[in-house]
Amino acid sequence: MSSINKAYSKITFILKVYKSYSFNNKHRIKGLFVLNKKIYDTVIIKNSKNLVIKYYVGHKRLFIDDCCVKKSIQYMQQRYHINTNIDIVIHKNIPLMSGIGGSATDAACVVKWLCRKNKINVQTLDMKHIALHCGSDIPFFLHGYDKALVECYGDRVSPWVKTTPLYRLHLTNQKVSSKNVFDLLTRNTRYVSCVNFAKCYDHLLNNRPLSQHVYNDLQTYAFRINPKLQTIYNHMDPGLRFISGSGGSIVEILTNNKYVRK
Repeated sequence: MSSINKAYSKITFILKVYKSYSFNNKHRIKGLFVLNKKIYDTVIIKNSKNLVIKYYVGHKRLFIDDCCVKKSIQYMQQRYHINTNIDIVIHKNIPLMSGIGGSATDAACVVKWLCRKNKINVQTLDMKHIALHCGSDIPFFLHGYDKALVECYGDRVSPWVKTTPLYRLHLTNQKVSSKNVFDLLTRNTRYVSCVNFAKCYDHLLNNRPLSQHVYNDLQTYAFRINPKLQTIYNHMDPGLRFISGSGGSIVEILTNNKYVRK
C-alpha cells in the first residue's frame, strides 16, 4: 500500500554563514527558517524489491544524480541496518534550485517514513551527520517546526514562536546551485560574514526592516552565478527583499497592512 506525503518548502528570512575552518569546507550557519505549506512536493512511498527513486515534473521524468534522498536512505540503512528497498515517486512542485528546500524536504519526508515503519524515534537521529553528509536543511524538516532558529551546521534546531513578518515569495524560475554558491564563497579567502543577525532579527520582529542591512550572506554569490536573478531583484519595487537560501527565489517583506499574512 502506498503512502502519500506532502513535503513542504521553506523560506529563509535571515541567513548568516560563518567562514569555514574545517578540512571539508563545511560552514556553520545561523538562520531563521519558516515552513511554507503553500508550495510542496508530493512524495509517494511503497515497499519494493529494490530501491527505486523517480522524480517527475508534471508528466516528465526527471533524473537527479547523487540526490539528498539517496544519501539519506543510505545513512538510515548503514546506521540502523534496516530494509531500505522502497519505491519512491516524487512529484516536484517546488522549483528546482529555487532556494526553498526542495531536495531537503523530500529527503526528510522519506527519512520520517522509514522511522515510522521501523519504530525509530526521529529525535534520536544523528542530526549533525545528516546535516554534514546528506544536506544541511534536512534537520529543520525532520524536527517538524513551523518556524525555527537553525544553527551550527544546520543540526541545531530550536522552535521560534514569534510572529512571522508579512512577506511575498517571488518564484523567479532562475536556477542557482547551492554547491556552486558555497564553492564560490569558500574560494574567497577574505570572506567575512556581513549579516548582523541580532539587528536583522530585531528589525524584522518589530516590523521596521532596513534595506541597507544584509539578510543573507549567500546573496552576493548567487548573483555572481546567475546575473539574471540580480537583474530581477534590481527591477523589483524598492524596499526590503532578499533571496531565500542559496538563491532562485526572492522574499519581499511587506509593511503595508492591506496584505494578508502568509
